[in-house]
Amino acid sequence: MFPYEGFLQGAALRPDHAALEIGERSWSYAEIAELSARTAALVADCAAPGERVAVLASRSLTAYVGSLGVFGAGCVHVALNPSYPVERNAYILRSAGVTTLVVEPESLDGVAALAEALGQMLCVVAPFSQVDQAPQGASRCLDARAFESAVKPQTPVVVRDEDLAYIVFTSGSTGQPKGVAIRHDNLAVYMRNFRALAAPTPDDRVVTTYELTFDVALHDLLNAWWSGATLVVMPERAMLAPGPFILSRRISYWFSVASFAMILQRQGLLRPGIFPLLRVSMLCGEALPKATAMAWADAAPNSVLFNVYGPTETTMELAFYRWVPGHSEQYCLRGVVPIGIPFADHGHELLDEKGQFVVGAGEGEFYVGGPQIGPGY
Repeated sequence: MFPYEGFLQGAALRPDHAALEIGERSWSYAEIAELSARTAALVADCAAPGERVAVLASRSLTAYVGSLGVFGAGCVHVALNPSYPVERNAYILRSAGVTTLVVEPESLDGVAALAEALGQMLCVVAPFSQVDQAPQGASRCLDARAFESAVKPQTPVVVRDEDLAYIVFTSGSTGQPKGVAIRHDNLAVYMRNFRALAAPTPDDRVVTTYELTFDVALHDLLNAWWSGATLVVMPERAMLAPGPFILSRRISYWFSVASFAMILQRQGLLRPGIFPLLRVSMLCGEALPKATAMAWADAAPNSVLFNVYGPTETTMELAFYRWVPGHSEQYCLRGVVPIGIPFADHGHELLDEKGQFVVGAGEGEFYVGGPQIGPGY
């Protein structure tokens, strides 16, 4: 299944159900379907299917509707963080070959500097902005007026398994942004594997803690919306004290870096039973201390807890370890929770410095192969 197709399937379950919640505002699936279809029409007016389109937005309606619009137009999704330096974002645009930009109202003033640093004019899609004239650096600016009159596509643009779905830029080993491309077939396999493990239900309230520049933000969006669940956006100010947010927003499905759990533990907020509504908890991105896993399991007694591992090149996440209280503690080495093993359709080996297989316990480099591995790896 492709990203926009999956969203439409989720939207059909309960069109009036809340699809997105940002602060005190929420939008139904029917509303998001309407907004994303119009955005897809504007994107298609600037870019042909298969072209790279960037979304310059942070935790806003534009970020999520814009991402759907890019997929709905059959284009390749590239995310930019408005808080990043102009030079970094321009480098990403140049490296990815982006000439079309979906922009939130708060970031529209930054288009001129971005185009100047890029040395190229941009076609700007600003569905929720009304402008008197195109900003400097924009060859065109399709704003709210064009959005209101946009002719929605009758059916999603057809994409192929081998087409690129998105390019996410990591810092790279040199500190220079490095683009990792993921195809639709990589993404489809990942979503199938992941959802067989822990798909949300339509009644779940799924948190997203990441900026779009992290590939797991797309995971949150797709995972929630393919299921008809509500995607709840955590504001940046809540990141240093996520506990009250989990409680006040009645979060039932949590996926974040392990640091969030460590912060709560250091703050003394992982008290037994404090998060009774959590049904699924996933912690990723760094080594998970045994003590933190134990404290989280006590704090969320009704939740299954997974330690998650996966480089960007393996399409978001690849290995999952399910924590079992009273059992998993004995498998923690040096006080760290295991990462589990990759999904069944992937091979994995541990090789020593000479490239030889490590038999039994030992140290080495972890090699994986399979259908989630992005092209070029």
